[in-house]
Amino acid sequence: MSIKVLGLLPNIQVRMSKLMKYTIALTLIVLSFTLMISSCDINKTALGVLEGYKQATNNNVQLDAIKYGKSVDHAPWSAMLQRYVDERGGVDYDGFEKDSIELNIYLKTLSDNVPNPDATSKDERLAYWINAYNAYTVKYILIKRPLQSIKDAGGSITMVNSPWDEKFFYLGGIEFDLNTIEHEIIRPRFNDARIHVAVNCASISCPALLDQAYTEADLQSQLDSQMKAFLKDTNKNNLAANPAEISSIFSWFKSDFTQNGSVIDFLNKYSDNKLNTDTPLKYIKYDWRLNSPENMKEGSLN
Repeated sequence: MSIKVLGLLPNIQVRMSKLMKYTIALTLIVLSFTLMISSCDINKTALGVLEGYKQATNNNVQLDAIKYGKSVDHAPWSAMLQRYVDERGGVDYDGFEKDSIELNIYLKTLSDNVPNPDATSKDERLAYWINAYNAYTVKYILIKRPLQSIKDAGGSITMVNSPWDEKFFYLGGIEFDLNTIEHEIIRPRFNDARIHVAVNCASISCPALLDQAYTEADLQSQLDSQMKAFLKDTNKNNLAANPAEISSIFSWFKSDFTQNGSVIDFLNKYSDNKLNTDTPLKYIKYDWRLNSPENMKEGSLN
C-alpha cells in the first residue's frame, strides 16, 4: 500500500466513524418514535403528529366527495341500545348479533344519509356522527369476534394500523374508518370536549355507551349528563383521592379539555367534587378489555 493511500486512512476512518454515529442516532430516533406511538397509552404529542401524518397522506377519505342524504331517524338505534346496554354500560354483543339484521338496516340508513351541512343544524350533524361512530364500533366487534379486547383486532400503531384505522364501512359513498370520524370530523369540526364521553371505544375504561341514541333535540343535555356520570363513576375517576385519579382521556386529549382553562377547571364544571387549582392529578392506566357485561362488573380503576 502506498504512502499516499496510508495517509488518507485516518480521514476515511474519521468519516466512517461520523457516518456510523449518524446512522446509530437516526436508528435510535426512529426506534424511540416507534415505541412512543406503539404505546397503549399513547400521549397527545404522538397522537397529534400521527393525525397530521394521516391527514396529509391519506387520499382514500376524500371528505369533500361525500354524497349527502336526508335526516336520519335514530329511533331504531335507541331501541337496540335499550335492549343490549345495561346500567353499567356493559354491551351485550350476543344480543346485537341476534339482531344483526336490524343493526345492518340502521347502518345502511346511516350510510345513505350523511347530513348536509347546508341543510341541517350543528346538533343534528354531531348526533349523527356520534351515533355512526358508536354503531359501527359495535359492528366492528361483531365482525372481529371472538375478542378479549378491541385492540386484539388490529395493529398497535395508532393512526396507522390500529383497529380504528381499518376501513370497513361506507358513508355517503366514501370508505371510512373510525379514526376519520373522530379525528377528522367530530373533533375539528365541532370543537366540543364532551364528545370524548359520547364516542365509545368498546373498552372497560371508556366512558359508558349511552343506552339511547344521541338526537338533535337532546344532544346538549345528553353530553352534559354523560360527562357528569363519567366523573361520578369511581371505577373510572376518583376525584376524592389525593392525588385525584382521572381517566387517561384527560391526558391524551388535553388540548381539547384546556381550551378555556386547565383540566381542573374543566373537571370542576361537571363534577360535584370540586378540586383546588393545585390538586395533583394522576392519570389512570386504561383497561382495554372489552366492555361486555361480565367485564364491566369488575370495574377498571387501579
